Amino acid sequence: MSLLPSFAQKTIITQTAEQKETSQSLYEWAVDFNNGQFTGQKVNGSEAVKVWIWKCLMTERFRFSIYSWMYGSELEKYIGRALTQEFIDTDVRLALEDALLINPEISSITDFEGTIEKDILSISFTANTIYGAVSILDYRVNEYKTSAERDIERALVAIENGALRFKIENGKLIQMSSDEIDKVVTFSLVKGKLVASMTKEFSEAVELWLDASTGIVKAKYNV
Repeated sequence: MSLLPSFAQKTIITQTAEQKETSQSLYEWAVDFNNGQFTGQKVNGSEAVKVWIWKCLMTERFRFSIYSWMYGSELEKYIGRALTQEFIDTDVRLALEDALLINPEISSITDFEGTIEKDILSISFTANTIYGAVSILDYRVNEYKTSAERDIERALVAIENGALRFKIENGKLIQMSSDEIDKVVTFSLVKGKLVASMTKEFSEAVELWLDASTGIVKAKYNV
């Protein structure tokens, strides 16, 4: 995963034939949209834009300091709410456009349809791109995130918001933190060093370090 959204690394933003041909050489890693897993293959053109859209919708805006506040979507807030169809057709559609139209390769969003049932928000739409129309059918917000991935996200947010603190009582280190953090990582003192015990998923996805100047534990996604 790149530190920046893929389009931010591109300089091709117009539609001249020469530039379009050049932009076709830029790529994303392909995704199997049936299971949400990367395939290891490279795609470019309209398929690369489709992957970018999927990654953008998967990333909740403002949640991770590693990303610009311009990148990501704000669709999770609609889950679990009793929304009228009129609200979905206006507010949810506008939230979708706000997320995707920052990509200069996408000119407009049309054919939007949205439904919400219990905790499932499903959307379908067409993204009109410099490569032609890209259809996104029945995208379900949060469908591809496992419980472990959600635990990691919540723990990162809690750590970034300063929910992790320590104190020492009777020579023992006591971790004071939220339930979100406790699910994936705990800390102890081993021979005077701070040691983190993490779930396998958390250790593979996240880098932790101690800011020596402040004594605060910080975290970020491995990239």
